[in-house]
Amino acid sequence: MASFAVLLILAPAALAGPTAAVTLKAPYKKATVTLTNPSSTAGCGTFTRVQASSFNKTTGIGAFSDNATTSWCTSYTNNSALSEGKFEVALPIKVTTTGAHTITVLWDTVAVGSENLTAGTCSGSSGVLYSGCTQFAKTFVYGYAFLLDKTTHKHVASSAWPGNFAYSSSYTSCRYTNCTTSTSGKATGSFGGSFFWAWYWNGTVMNSTHKYVLQMFILGGASVEMLVSGATLSGGSANAQLNSATHGNDEQLYSISIT
Repeated sequence: MASFAVLLILAPAALAGPTAAVTLKAPYKKATVTLTNPSSTAGCGTFTRVQASSFNKTTGIGAFSDNATTSWCTSYTNNSALSEGKFEVALPIKVTTTGAHTITVLWDTVAVGSENLTAGTCSGSSGVLYSGCTQFAKTFVYGYAFLLDKTTHKHVASSAWPGNFAYSSSYTSCRYTNCTTSTSGKATGSFGGSFFWAWYWNGTVMNSTHKYVLQMFILGGASVEMLVSGATLSGGSANAQLNSATHGNDEQLYSISIT
């Protein structure tokens, strides 16, 4: 009798079977979109916002394009510029069963980025114990995402996406006039093409009575800097460009699957 009772308890779950997979594609009518375009300049640094950030809920396509450039100006100790496009897509999702679920969010990044650093000559001072120079150029596109349980106010981060970068740097450290310089990257760097990538939440326990939102952030842009601290810098320039907006370049939210 005890065994029969156990079978009766288990039978409804067994008959229900596994939860059917759900795949969402554009249009993402219930999404909330937030657009921002951070920027900053110092000294002789300048930026150009070629195209401000955007995201179209009907097509699932976002975009941004930015440039930044600077040359060394002796009137300033910091010559830098940053120009960035960023959009957040917050999309409500629902599960019909309580238990472990897997969410896969697939994006297609089509972007072209390039940067160039012509490092200036950094010299220390006989009257300053420690001094130095920092010079870099960077172009980038990347993102991050969270699953928000609005019922409990808890966030669960997705798997990481490292993004696409091109970066050159020159760092000089001086003790009086004795200086050493370390570099990274090539003087000129670039990336380009179509990159399919995904965020995952694997085996995440979700409750069918809770409200959930996928919070997805995509950003990209250009950054340059020529900075001195107690040292003297002679010459040098830096520039960077990121295009994920024109000539077929964009950021597309391809699909969201929930199992």
